Amino acid sequence: MNKDSDNARPLASKEHWDEWWASGPVRSLPFNPLRRNFRDLHSLFLRTLPRLERTRFLEIGCYPGGFLWYFSRYFGYAVCGIEYIDWCCRETRRLLEACGVQGEIIQADIFDYEQPAEDRLWDVVASFGFLEHFQDSRAVLKKHLELLKPGGYLVLTVPNHQALYGKILEWAAPELYKIHHILSLEQIVDALRGAGEVEIVEEGYYGRLGLGHTGIYLRAKETNPFISQMARALVFGLETAGLILPRSRLLSPMIAVIARKKPGI
Repeated sequence: MNKDSDNARPLASKEHWDEWWASGPVRSLPFNPLRRNFRDLHSLFLRTLPRLERTRFLEIGCYPGGFLWYFSRYFGYAVCGIEYIDWCCRETRRLLEACGVQGEIIQADIFDYEQPAEDRLWDVVASFGFLEHFQDSRAVLKKHLELLKPGGYLVLTVPNHQALYGKILEWAAPELYKIHHILSLEQIVDALRGAGEVEIVEEGYYGRLGLGHTGIYLRAKETNPFISQMARALVFGLETAGLILPRSRLLSPMIAVIARKKPGI
């Protein structure tokens, strides 16, 4: 492993992710971008990211490929993903092909991946729920920026596990809690600025009340099927009522940052 790899050791093993993804196979990629708790992100992406032909888009940690489908479908990007589990790469290719998306999937550990030539860097580099699985955010973000063209856009989303959501996750799924570095928006922005010369385009907390990332469904499922169904019904009702609430650090389930790598860097 190289120096950055040593600095950014993951909080979860490769075996964990192999078992995690195998436990819940994905059947299809397309989704409605106006669904609850994605509509805010959809609006954010539409107002901040370019929609130009031949824009090259890279997702780090891309299985199962839903974001690759989304950015191909709604932005027209030429999409590419990096994933380090072999069967996840094969399945992502299959799922993309099934919905008519031509995408390149690279099997590699991002920290061992050989940086391409400057003319093969990407216009947009993104990760969704990746950064929080490493203790050293700056080293991870530095790698993101190395793969991004000068003037290109960096897209980051991280689940908001501060305050309410973190407490629920710690109670409902303590083992899952252990593989998360609980990050605030300010910590992410500070780490990003420490990793390279960037301009913050927009940053904030997005979505309304949402408990899908708290491990509560997993806790209920492990109890019994009846409790699981009751929990889903209760959470659905709470989240529906929560749509009237404003975005906030306390209740928004997602943190997102859109940044631009300064030209000439």
